[in-house]
Amino acid sequence: MFSISDNNTIVIGPCGSGKTSLLKDKIRKFQGSYIINDITGDIYADLSKELLDAGYKIKIIDFTKPAESDHYNPFEYIEDENDIVSLVNDIYNSTEKNKNLADPFWERSEKLFMMMLVAYLHYYCTPESRNFSTMNTLIQEMCPIDGQNISTLEIMLEDIEEKDPDSFCSKCYKTFKLSADKTKRSIAISVGVRLQIYNLRAAAELTDNDTVNIKGLTEEKTALFVISAPYDGVLSPLKPFFFSHILRVLMKRKNNNLLPVYIMLDEIANEGVIYNLSQCISTIKRRNISVIMTLQSIKQLKALYKDDWELIYTNCDKVVTGISDIETTDRITEDIKKNQKLRETAQNIFVISN
Repeated sequence: MFSISDNNTIVIGPCGSGKTSLLKDKIRKFQGSYIINDITGDIYADLSKELLDAGYKIKIIDFTKPAESDHYNPFEYIEDENDIVSLVNDIYNSTEKNKNLADPFWERSEKLFMMMLVAYLHYYCTPESRNFSTMNTLIQEMCPIDGQNISTLEIMLEDIEEKDPDSFCSKCYKTFKLSADKTKRSIAISVGVRLQIYNLRAAAELTDNDTVNIKGLTEEKTALFVISAPYDGVLSPLKPFFFSHILRVLMKRKNNNLLPVYIMLDEIANEGVIYNLSQCISTIKRRNISVIMTLQSIKQLKALYKDDWELIYTNCDKVVTGISDIETTDRITEDIKKNQKLRETAQNIFVISN
């Protein structure tokens, strides 16, 4: 029986052509750990018992039932200043951008403000306080104290600057406070609006602490199911951030003897842009990580990743379970003509390998 390889793979086919079944067959190989985008929870329902019987740990991030879900706190994975910058970039790129702002000053200022807050949380707050809920509380402390031109947050940061002037937090604050008071408040408001989803109780339940232990996936066979409403889920906007940050955490591992990790993105077109996927796709195999995604057509990949779609496409094997549009037909035909490795399985599945 045909099985998806360990390479990065795009499975292309219309609804009902067996794409998800191929993912299930791959999981049943029990080769390593799996992070599974399981939109409706059907894959979990079908495979959880088999995985448990095979000795797997089961973790679930359920964006539809946060109270019953495992928790994922990205602050738990910060080890140094580079991780702070990376986390802020993930937050910024996974939240809505103001397309009307032509001046890059505001984007850079928002990132600086967030780096200052994350550094403050990481270096000067208790572990249980290092989360988005506390970050939003700090933003609210930017409101000026009655009758004064300084806020509670600024008083706290002034104290840090005095005691630890060479810290990353202090350096960010020294730059931030060069702005006029009105500008500082505007920056804080913009960041507060960007992070407003984390004010929801459901978002806090998911992110205030961490039970997922992403690093553990590389050491002990684990299946992490990520479940969400396919449309109009209140917390669905968190999913692109979740996958972007997890991918970054896994990319830091240096020991290739660790367990392989398969990131399985079923119907990726419904899940938003994993913004660093195009940056990582050509190098993740060196770290024993594979991304396997399903699409109904190449048009979906183009719509999602714009100018980066070709980079993702060319760094993946293609498994074709069926074609229902002219654009996909033309591209697959072109790939075949370029003498790439092509084979047809007994199940009428075409495989084009890089």
